[in-house]
Amino acid sequence: MNWAALKKGVGHALFPERCLFCAKPVPCGTLFCSSCACEDHQPYVEAGRCAFCGSAYGDCTCGLTTVSVYYYEEGAQQAVHRMKFEGERLCAEQLAVLMAGRYRESELMRPDLIVPVPLHPWDRYRRGFSQTDWLCRALSAQLSVPWEKKALRKIRRTKKQHALPKEERRGNLAGAFCAPSPKMLAGKCVLLVDDVFTTGATLKESALALKQAGARRVLCLTAAKTRFTGTGKL
Repeated sequence: MNWAALKKGVGHALFPERCLFCAKPVPCGTLFCSSCACEDHQPYVEAGRCAFCGSAYGDCTCGLTTVSVYYYEEGAQQAVHRMKFEGERLCAEQLAVLMAGRYRESELMRPDLIVPVPLHPWDRYRRGFSQTDWLCRALSAQLSVPWEKKALRKIRRTKKQHALPKEERRGNLAGAFCAPSPKMLAGKCVLLVDDVFTTGATLKESALALKQAGARRVLCLTAAKTRFTGTGKL
């Protein structure tokens, strides 16, 4: 008898998982009910348009073509929070399924490599894990594309972007990222992955480092984005 499975099943019967969006019980090992995973029920970012500049993918000229699934609200915010601050890897795995589905729907170029936006080594040490590594590992399995966590490094600690005025955001991140292995990136289309798109400055600086190291093109994918009004330029 599989006692671990039995214990897990009994635990779920007594304390069932609940959908992060509507709080209804869901099957063991899932976080969203089938209704709430539907685009009609959640604050999804409009499909077919760059999450950064708002243009249709084919007309995007912002240099940061970005695919995002949810707005950073309600259940999506809870899922990211549980993944990022409570260390729930299941959240990363299930968000990655939704992210992979949205990326396929975009019909953008198939990437050669998936790369996570990295934490600074000290921040990773303090947290004990990297949520973007979890997302990339799961996305790699979903999209059948290799991922590489060493392709991009954060070499300087920075202040939190959301706490800074707009004019200071680029300066805060300038030179914070580097790509130490140009051979790994040369001529490749890279899919850059982060959990939340806030201002675009982190993705912009990360993409710049990848391109300077030889990446042919950088596309971006995030689980969520905050609502903001802007021109798509930083």
